[in-house]
Amino acid sequence: RYVAGQIIQGVLCVLGQGLRTRPISFHKGEVIEVEPGAVIDKLTPGDVLIKGANAVDPFGNVGVLMAGAGGGTMGQFYMALKAQGVATIYPVGLEKLIPSVEEAALYGGKMMLGRTIGCRVGMACVADGRIVTEIEAVDILFGLKAVHYASGGWGGAEGAVTLIVEGEDAEVNRCLDLIEGIKGEPPLPAVKNPCKDCGAPCSFVGKEPAELPAYLR
Repeated sequence: RYVAGQIIQGVLCVLGQGLRTRPISFHKGEVIEVEPGAVIDKLTPGDVLIKGANAVDPFGNVGVLMAGAGGGTMGQFYMALKAQGVATIYPVGLEKLIPSVEEAALYGGKMMLGRTIGCRVGMACVADGRIVTEIEAVDILFGLKAVHYASGGWGGAEGAVTLIVEGEDAEVNRCLDLIEGIKGEPPLPAVKNPCKDCGAPCSFVGKEPAELPAYLR
């Protein structure tokens, strides 16, 4: 449930340092109190970084938006971990499927964008990460083939994906039992800094509530 950059209330946004959950490090299943950047040179084969993504495409690329001058968590970790040979896993929902991350990453950038609704960002295109969408998750957990069948919805199903799964009856039933068991999980509480106190490269930075459009108040 870690958030740094986010899309919230219809805009690209950055959560301030004071409200963020720190990145979490695990060693042999236990949480360790250490700054992740301090252990990069101590990582060994088998260690992994789990990193969120903002886009995924049918060609196995993931896209990560970056608002920070240093590239955010991508700038902090990605190149150092590549140098070490440490794998990165990108869990990303199929609701974030776009035609081509490679093409999208040619656009954007904080200095290249003109008028925006929300934060100005660039995109990193990653072609060599391990992607885990709902399809891979179904295979990992149940050994079933899953097909992305439909997307979208309303009345609480915005961003939903519909899958068809295929396999032995026992495993299909076990899969559906798990999915039904997590349906209705309450959404995570939305957290957003007041625009007037934010220093992000954003069209609403420094504005008082009365100056904001109604959807951001």
